[in-house]
Amino acid sequence: MNTNNLKRFAQQTRRKLLEQVAAKMEQVLHTDSAELREKAGALRKLQEAINATSKEQVIDKVAYTWFNRLMALRFMDANDYQPIGLRVVTPKPGYTIPELLDEAKQGNIPSELPVNTGHIYDLLDGRFPSENPQNEAYKELLIGACNHLSNTFPFLFEHINDYTELLLPDDLLSEFSIVHDIREGMTTEECREVEIIGWLYQFYISEKKDEVFAAKSKVRKEDIPAATQLFTPRWIVEYMVQNTLGKLWLQNRPDSRLREHMSYFIESPSVESSDFLKINSPEEITLLDSACGSGHILVYAFELFTKIYEEEGYNPGEIPQLIIEKNLYGFEIDERAAQLIGFALMMKARNYQRRVFRKNIQPNILCYLDLKLKTEEIKEVFESTRIELTDRLLHDFELMQQATNFGSLIQPQTPVAELEKTKVVLQKQTAVADLFLKHKIDALFTALSQLIPLAKKYHCVVDNPPYMGGGNMNKELSAFVKKNYPDSKADLMACFMETGLQALIPKGFLGMINQHSWMFLSSYEKLREKLIK
Repeated sequence: MNTNNLKRFAQQTRRKLLEQVAAKMEQVLHTDSAELREKAGALRKLQEAINATSKEQVIDKVAYTWFNRLMALRFMDANDYQPIGLRVVTPKPGYTIPELLDEAKQGNIPSELPVNTGHIYDLLDGRFPSENPQNEAYKELLIGACNHLSNTFPFLFEHINDYTELLLPDDLLSEFSIVHDIREGMTTEECREVEIIGWLYQFYISEKKDEVFAAKSKVRKEDIPAATQLFTPRWIVEYMVQNTLGKLWLQNRPDSRLREHMSYFIESPSVESSDFLKINSPEEITLLDSACGSGHILVYAFELFTKIYEEEGYNPGEIPQLIIEKNLYGFEIDERAAQLIGFALMMKARNYQRRVFRKNIQPNILCYLDLKLKTEEIKEVFESTRIELTDRLLHDFELMQQATNFGSLIQPQTPVAELEKTKVVLQKQTAVADLFLKHKIDALFTALSQLIPLAKKYHCVVDNPPYMGGGNMNKELSAFVKKNYPDSKADLMACFMETGLQALIPKGFLGMINQHSWMFLSSYEKLREKLIK
């Protein structure tokens, strides 16, 4: 895989997308046309999003949303994974336009696509006036393909009926289009490896990372992903997973042939220890990456889990779903990374089992969302519903107000059973609540859905944690780690060492790559003492 070419492609495409989305935004905001008047709802949502954040943030989000989607479509095209059986952004060999459009021109639009076929045929046959009928028809087909995939990949292909569709660049078919760039930038050979998804994510945000560092100021919470994301080389991923998941399995199955698939496994006394975490079935094992980025650790863990399940004699048709639903968990503060790891896992599953898309599989990827309610509003909901709000639960909700800032460093005080019970009770209240109260209950329900996996314990935790010294932390994050991680507050990577250990089931394994400064700097003396004990 030529990573230099991928880096150049990702950076150039990002700049081009940002420019085209910005131009389209200005056009839709300052143009009055019959077409735009029909989309008044989407325009209103666009203005609301701009008012809530800024034009720059909306442009950035729409640009990476379309980059992620087009990249995913190209990957599926190259591997013949498209559920509709037609390539969406890629031509047939010897042709120049996407196969989906070419088939439409011949009167063949897949029946499962949620599109107005009559309007598309009218465009292509010249019965409906348009300056660029092919491009207009393809735009509708592309959006239809994305909406069709929302059933299988809702985390990546959310149903498009808002300003994301409005801001899709106009040119989709010429040799200067984004679609053409995606095809050229992601070769069929490179798409044979699912790691291309992680590389492209890393390179897409690399210029943003440079901008954040060049500012030489405290890192805002919205910039933490760009400032801390690091690609984890394959050999380091294998080393960590083999010596956590692999070791745990060999402790329970000493005669396992898994060793034959683990070139970085280290034989040590702990492998043969009589005091280990007992496992009866591979379905019991949980592996968490609490800073999963674009997912290289979880993708490789999927591979090792398949060897374990095969060794235990499981039906191959059941293995991918079991791994994704029972074994693998990921936490992430960056929405775009969370989208891609979910997609990468589903691509690994599809590579292993052809019919996997027909199953309703949802990866256990937690993407943090801030709780938008103030403390008084939280109390108001519990008073209105007459549900008990304990001090520890209120404390946990208040932490979730900064979920995208504190992320996986949040350690809930409320036990899992209490969180799950509260979630069930709140869900019942939505049926009888008025619209205003329901909105607040939904917000608390989402917060609880994040607190529960944070409060659970896992057999293995494997991370490439974020690296950020205390001097670069924003005010809220700095205060949080000083209060909650006094022994490791000097750097986020050390804080993650502590929270990683806290997330383990007793006798579980923590695998982590970090800077070696914690081994000798005086600021980590208490951390070293804690780890030794």
